[in-house]
Amino acid sequence: MEFIENLDQWHSNVLFRTAAGGGSVFLENDGISYSFFDASQSKDLHELQFADKETQDAYSINGHAWKMILLNSLEANISGESEREHYFNYFIGNDPSKWASRVPAYGMVRYEGIYEGIDMLIYSSEGNFKYDFIISAGNNPDQIKMNYEGLDFMSVEEGNLILGTSIGEFSEKHPFAYQLVNGAKVEVQCEFKLEGSQISFEFPEGYDSSKELVIDPELIAATLSGTTGFQSNYGHCAAYDIEGNIYTGCVAGGADYPATPGSFTQSYGGGVWDIGISKLTPDGSDLLWATFLGGENSDYPHSMIANDAQELYVYGSTSSDDYPTTPAAYQTSFGGLNDIIITHLEADGSALVGSTFIGGSDSDGRNVNSINYGDAYRGEIFLDYDNDPIICSSSASSDFPTLFNAYQSVPEGEQDAVLLKMNPTLTSLSISTFIGGPEGDVGFGVRTSTDGSIYICGGAGDGFPVTSDAYQTAFLGGGGFGGEFDGFICKFDSEGSNLLASTYFGTDETDQAFFIDLDFDENVWIYGQGGADIPVSDGVYSDEGGGLFVSKFTPDLDELLVSTT
Repeated sequence: MEFIENLDQWHSNVLFRTAAGGGSVFLENDGISYSFFDASQSKDLHELQFADKETQDAYSINGHAWKMILLNSLEANISGESEREHYFNYFIGNDPSKWASRVPAYGMVRYEGIYEGIDMLIYSSEGNFKYDFIISAGNNPDQIKMNYEGLDFMSVEEGNLILGTSIGEFSEKHPFAYQLVNGAKVEVQCEFKLEGSQISFEFPEGYDSSKELVIDPELIAATLSGTTGFQSNYGHCAAYDIEGNIYTGCVAGGADYPATPGSFTQSYGGGVWDIGISKLTPDGSDLLWATFLGGENSDYPHSMIANDAQELYVYGSTSSDDYPTTPAAYQTSFGGLNDIIITHLEADGSALVGSTFIGGSDSDGRNVNSINYGDAYRGEIFLDYDNDPIICSSSASSDFPTLFNAYQSVPEGEQDAVLLKMNPTLTSLSISTFIGGPEGDVGFGVRTSTDGSIYICGGAGDGFPVTSDAYQTAFLGGGGFGGEFDGFICKFDSEGSNLLASTYFGTDETDQAFFIDLDFDENVWIYGQGGADIPVSDGVYSDEGGGLFVSKFTPDLDELLVSTT
């Protein structure tokens, strides 16, 4: 657990913030605010990522917030201690004045002089949130009075303070108090004293007032579901750079600062997830930095790639009309429903080189024809030999922005694959085209060859454009949108205007090509899911009927060289 300083990225009341047991804890001048979601809804929240927008908007998340106020406290000197080596960056919303970079994190926070001769030290132990009161010799612990606002009930049971909320019970363990005598800890009997909503401490056997006294409670975030909290981060993608550093992309959620204490509900569609990017050392042992991107609704990372300067590109989707964009971005306004987002971060994660929407009035970037768990958040970003970003994705928008020289300027079906190419600062499009037939088609993977040709792969229904000499010219699946797919591979020229080669690859079952790559001979490799009749070459390792395939084609997609399942 670490305490992240507020440099204007959060509500002005907040000094530091930490995550605890699936909730958020906010340190303020006069006390501590707690905000937790209902842990029993954790499974629902994970699965709702892949539901349609109507279902997401109809689902409400239950939560509860409360505040502990330090009554009659003094104006303390509040500062972080044990600063971490890593830092955080926040690009939340489209108001740069609310962005914050290189935000420090600390292992503990000290409230020096919160009462006369008393400090409060906040830290964690074994994953639990803790606060100590340190009473210097000759000062009176009776000054400490804590009032709790927003709880359903409070009680002291077997010495523990029980905090009743609408989502279950939390507890603060029986306080442990001690004094140092000849260098050794000597326990002092200490009890919670509850009067209405007010807590103080009492010492049945007294203590030596000539020595420093430490009072040490501990918050246990337990709920009625029996779990320890609402899981707030789900991995979506990963990348690496030229030095082997690791980048992880996740959706990161957590309860926001509570406007008022008490129970609350939040629409799932109303901003549960932001994009969380972490950079780790090559062995994964140390966090170098973390950056959060997002707006008022939900944002998802689909794919990432780093250039040789260790600048990271993030491709994803958003339903936030205030997702952070840069002033000269190609598209600074939200198109509607879901848009593709592309963000280019500086090497230290602390600034946006470029950030843009790309989309029309319907769903873009988020696959509406998802067959498998997670297919909604596929698609890929890749850098060509000029370090220009190229994206393969999907669109259901009839007004998706395409270019005059596009291979296919309008959609043919309810959803088509799209191919995009931008400049590094994301201010202009040099390629934007649909590729699809009358069924619902989806784009997943992209690569470029040394001559600039662009390959993409995905899943397609009947009527998808193929070339006459392709390996498989006929659709074998059971019916496109809402039904089975065949995989597809396409080869475009470097302008995205001409389809040089295109083939299906599939069976009479559901087949999709998820990833694509080129070898040194520029043969084309794909990986995906396939039916039982996917070809298996002689003499290769295979798991018959395994449901996944790896297959290799000639550069012109007219011959299958090797294949296995």
